Amino acid sequence: MKQRVTKRPAGRWTANTGDSRRREMHGNTGRKPSSRYPGDHRWRDVRPGTARKLPLGGPHQGDGGGRGKGFTLIELMIVIAIIGILGAVALPAYQDYIENANMSKVAHHFEEGARFAEHQVRKVQADVAIGRLANLAAADATGDYTQAGLVALLNAEGGTAPGGGPAYVEGAGDGATGAIGVAVTGTFNAGNWTATFERPAIYEFPAAITREATWAGA
Repeated sequence: MKQRVTKRPAGRWTANTGDSRRREMHGNTGRKPSSRYPGDHRWRDVRPGTARKLPLGGPHQGDGGGRGKGFTLIELMIVIAIIGILGAVALPAYQDYIENANMSKVAHHFEEGARFAEHQVRKVQADVAIGRLANLAAADATGDYTQAGLVALLNAEGGTAPGGGPAYVEGAGDGATGAIGVAVTGTFNAGNWTATFERPAIYEFPAAITREATWAGA
């Protein structure tokens, strides 16, 4: 028999085959609410083999078909295994990235320090030539071209060593932090001023190397 769909009271749609069926409507007929679905106010078709819509709050409603909430042990083990794999791959790559960045920083400080000293030598020559400084002895007297003075000028430019602390230190380079060592000998007036920069042996740099900026070579 062809089915037709009619709208029942209270706005609920049910399938109607034209034959007698047993239905319940709680709250509208004055009947006692079903003990299985207390408080239900919707039509519930109880005829076997017909489509029905379970009421809110019914069995397995919103609980995944009776399955408890949370993770199973296998799911948890899978998540832990994935995290372990990602950590094994990502951590070494991240460490390599940090080391390469720190090596680039050390190399940059080394080259920039030597270039800065060479620029200062040319600046002194120009200042004496145009009369800004009376002579080379006056340049020495400023204190900027002693070992401590030059290190102060370099660190005033900003920047820190990869391991922390200033980027430039007096004397030898610091293999623990990656700071560049600066040593100054002689004076401009004597014509033998020399600034020696040392890049320490750190990370993948196997040995310390030096570079000089001299008055004679300016």
